Amino acid sequence: MYKRIILILFIFFSQLSFGQWNKSGNPFYGNKANRSSGIQIGGFLRFVNYQQYTKWNEDRYSDYAIHNKLFVYQQFDANNSIYGSIQNRLIFGEAYNLNASGYANSLLQNNDLVNLSFIVKEENNYLIHSEIDLLYYKWESKSTRVKIGRQRYYWNQSFIWNPNNYLNTYSVLGYDVVNRSGVESISIRTKLGGARSKWNMDVVYAPHKTMDESIVTSRLHYKSKRTEFQLLGGSILNDYSGGLGFSTYINETGISGEVTYFKAKSDDGFDALLIDLSTYYQFPSKLFLLGEILYHSNPQEYFTPTDIFTNRSVKHLITNKLQIAGIMQYPISKRTTIGASVLYYLDDEYTSANAFINSKLTKRIEFYLSYNIFGQAETVIDGQSRKYALAQLAISF
Repeated sequence: MYKRIILILFIFFSQLSFGQWNKSGNPFYGNKANRSSGIQIGGFLRFVNYQQYTKWNEDRYSDYAIHNKLFVYQQFDANNSIYGSIQNRLIFGEAYNLNASGYANSLLQNNDLVNLSFIVKEENNYLIHSEIDLLYYKWESKSTRVKIGRQRYYWNQSFIWNPNNYLNTYSVLGYDVVNRSGVESISIRTKLGGARSKWNMDVVYAPHKTMDESIVTSRLHYKSKRTEFQLLGGSILNDYSGGLGFSTYINETGISGEVTYFKAKSDDGFDALLIDLSTYYQFPSKLFLLGEILYHSNPQEYFTPTDIFTNRSVKHLITNKLQIAGIMQYPISKRTTIGASVLYYLDDEYTSANAFINSKLTKRIEFYLSYNIFGQAETVIDGQSRKYALAQLAISF
């Protein structure tokens, strides 16, 4: 368990509270004003300090990181563009020293067609890691879009667990969820019924190292101002799968859900049904509350730490039949938001509770501070569980 916590490194709640609603950190995402012809460059630089301990003066370990990400966007004309991003991390500190080579190796283990993740330098007391996480060509007209290359997909409707998200799956325990790399693939999106239609059809082919593990999937997606609905299915790694997802509002209360069934291709695999439901509400004061629950019909009792770094099927990344979560966020000013998050795994009786503050100091400088408690419910209550503190300063450009 201790090794697994070291691998988490930067606390997953720092991503839960903000990251999964930010499509990719891409400064050009959804911003048509930035799509004029020519090359555009953006990115960020983050400085991170991370502390973990049971008792501050007895068993405290620290980690540090400098994380840089660079986006490059080239719009050739009204239809053709290229987008790419590369990120570099320098990681060092006492906690890293305890698991240096194991962590480095885990970053290189993936089942992508092309491995664009590199250990630039690895020593006993630090690690330099670099990867090209996105790189794709896009052709787009009013009714059709084609993308070829390493890209990310957002087929989720829920906030925390996303059993519909066949592509770019991740664990909520994973490292730096917001900046997970894309998957090599060809995707085609077509509006059904013309350019103004609310119905889209997505078709994706993602080749892998073996033909049997290649992903061939499609999604029928409807989106209006207050409602989304999707049907999806295909051949997903070692499974055949089908599912549906939705998001809607009853008065001002949001409700989202995802249901996915996995049928193993071989006798060595296992079938599974995943059902996720969430509800959320924002008060006039801007206080935001969310509750979510996930059911897994056939969880496996153990997964290795490296599983959270690979594009495995989402059914492998959940080890409890039932888990629940809650999130609260409140903007105390135009620039500062406070919040809290709780996850509880019913089978293991594990709890994770988090409190955070996020402040935009200037237009380009942002500060984040969080405190997290993780462990068996009994140890959390009596104060004997592990504690984690994270401070982050991010500069965008």
